[in-house]
Amino acid sequence: MKNSLVLAVISLAFLGLGACATSSLPTTEELSPTETEGLLLFSISQQGWKIAEITVSFRDSDGNNVRRVKTADGILGPAWKENNGFDFLLSGGGGHLFALRLPPGEYEIHRWSVSTGVASYYPSSDFSLPFSIKRGKSTYMGDFNFTMGKGHNLFGMPISFLDDIAYLNSWERDLNALRSKYPSMNLLEVDFSGLEFGVDLEGADGPDRAVNMPPYVPPVVR
Repeated sequence: MKNSLVLAVISLAFLGLGACATSSLPTTEELSPTETEGLLLFSISQQGWKIAEITVSFRDSDGNNVRRVKTADGILGPAWKENNGFDFLLSGGGGHLFALRLPPGEYEIHRWSVSTGVASYYPSSDFSLPFSIKRGKSTYMGDFNFTMGKGHNLFGMPISFLDDIAYLNSWERDLNALRSKYPSMNLLEVDFSGLEFGVDLEGADGPDRAVNMPPYVPPVVR
């Protein structure tokens, strides 16, 4: 994977400025669109060595009203707590499902980020996966799959790095997981027309990486 390094000693929290954090539909509600809103469905999956937090952002087609969802691991969480809060399990990992009610209109998924606590990864430029939300209908926008590798820093300490990103149609798996997560579900008509697999999710120059913390410097013994 092509990587370019951006050195920084601050967190990439500025990437979220102006973005509204959006929560998935509570499992106590029926999983369904409404007469006035549509339903957006997609998943974020992770495999390999530990991942701390993944964010996927989308916005109106005119570039306004940026919203973002993220996995619930948190950058200070343990590497692998039991099932990591996953909605479904995979070999060497698992994933989270997202179900969001939205007003009718045109939208696009345009950005992702991965934070390991020590480093953050994000595309070098925005991409565009456009989709439509219609009243009373559901829209499935696929699975964003992230694979992490395991390496070591200069001091021999293990660190994780972003190894690969894949955009997949995992509807059958996600549908089964949705049935397990939501006791009451009525998806009616599901639109798959937004799935587009030729889009470069890494940006023109590949993913960028930023260091969130100063590197560890051992004390000098005099």
